[in-house]
Amino acid sequence: MAQEASIAADAALESPETLLTEAERLIYDGQALKGIEVAERAWALLENTDSLRMQAHCQRLLGLAHERRGAPDDALRAVFRSLALYEKLGDRAGQARTLSLVAVQLAVIGSSSQAFDYLERAVTVASELRDPDTDFRVWNNLSVIYHRLEDYPKAIAAINTALENARRLGNPHMLKHAETAMVMALIHQKLQAVDGGGTEAARAELAAILDQATTHRETCRSMGYLVMVTTTVQAMSEGYLALGRTEDARAALDDGLAIASTLGQRGEECEFELKLGSMESPLAYETGLRRLNRALDIAEGLSRGDLQVNCHKRLSKAKEGHGDFAGALEHYQRFHELQVGILRANAAAHVQVMSLKLDIERTRLESEILRLRTAELERHNRDLLDTTEQLSREALEDPLTGLGNRRYFEQRVAALRAGRELAVSVLIGDIDHFKRVNDDFSHAVGDAVLSEIGALFRRCFRPNDVVARFGGEEFVVALIGSTPPQSLRAAERLRGAIEKHDWPAVFAGLKVTISVGLATLHRSETIAAGLARADQALYAAKHGGRNRVEVAPGVA
Repeated sequence: MAQEASIAADAALESPETLLTEAERLIYDGQALKGIEVAERAWALLENTDSLRMQAHCQRLLGLAHERRGAPDDALRAVFRSLALYEKLGDRAGQARTLSLVAVQLAVIGSSSQAFDYLERAVTVASELRDPDTDFRVWNNLSVIYHRLEDYPKAIAAINTALENARRLGNPHMLKHAETAMVMALIHQKLQAVDGGGTEAARAELAAILDQATTHRETCRSMGYLVMVTTTVQAMSEGYLALGRTEDARAALDDGLAIASTLGQRGEECEFELKLGSMESPLAYETGLRRLNRALDIAEGLSRGDLQVNCHKRLSKAKEGHGDFAGALEHYQRFHELQVGILRANAAAHVQVMSLKLDIERTRLESEILRLRTAELERHNRDLLDTTEQLSREALEDPLTGLGNRRYFEQRVAALRAGRELAVSVLIGDIDHFKRVNDDFSHAVGDAVLSEIGALFRRCFRPNDVVARFGGEEFVVALIGSTPPQSLRAAERLRGAIEKHDWPAVFAGLKVTISVGLATLHRSETIAAGLARADQALYAAKHGGRNRVEVAPGVA
């Protein structure tokens, strides 16, 4: 009898429900790798069953865990599987939460246009449900994307909505999670002002926010929310360094490192070691080097390419400063190899996204077929199948930069202008002497330049502007609702950002500029005609010396 009771107890411990509960706890405690291990054990028990809801939950947890370990491709696979299962179930709350997770992962790999499409769907579904728990998760993920795009006002607005829902739920963990996101957004918003040569008032405001962050950190510590403590001190250290408070930054990082080590947060432990090693003065070179090498060992153990890139970059800089040029070159070469590998992996992930989207659409249509009973509904289904086949034939995104392509640009602008009178300006940017980059530095460096330029375009324009790569070194933007002076300022901001970008970090000796042509569309003017005028202005910019903005006639 005792043996039978022991067997029953062991079976209960390995039940899918128990494993999923444990996996969720581990993931939210910052132990992503252990969470993945437990969730995969649960999946092995669930995969060949008809427990679709638990399967969907398991894949969503795997997506969260892979995101937190820095593996966006694995995270995308898991969340797309989860979304397909929730679609099959008709679970609207599960769909909304998972759609927002898909959006976050698309933003991570630089696919911002698709990310906002998925977010729009998530917000629409959540607004129909009027469920505070679902609203919290969707708006929290929306804030993550805006934070990643450095649009801090919109991130703060999204966090405020998440906070309202956390208060309605009376959930202290959700409340502190949103407050942590708010602390980070406020610090990074003020950092922009201070780093840009801000006034004493801006520095004083940042100092006040850091004081609030200290109080928040201690509250989280007292409540046992240690993962939130490590997240908070990461942002605090950046703020302290911007204010020249080096010892406060070091103390915050030491605090975070100790907690990350205790929790087994290896990725965070690596980042803390990296920052602490980079802070050491030339007189403490050996100490700094030990920390940087420890960070690299952790990153390699985790197979985290993103962390390895940062480690090799910092080690190269440290050794160069110490006069060890051979060692610096070795790390720089490894940095460059890893950077190119990440760019290629992201390009492959874009292709994978299209395939996964097709799988989800097929799953949704298969579910729809079961509900179709009349000839009219069957005809609707054939239309949906035609749409799916079209999705498989058309890719609307440039895989290298993550920007939309020409087809996406034309469709998106046409949809925005349909039936409305909008002020629209179009901008064409062409990288100066791009052929020399390929010839002098290699095509791999050329690809890296295109990817960096794509990121700068995303950063310099608003989410409602339409940004695309038309091919080669030519990029196009439709500025929606901008006056001619605003459009000109945006074009100059882009040109300056590209000129001042840290191109030697991509490859030693590299320098990149861009020439820009700008045209404001007349009320009845087609987008093609506007682009033609912008192209003429670009021609004038090229022949006027390059690295400049030229405006087509008719723009004030």
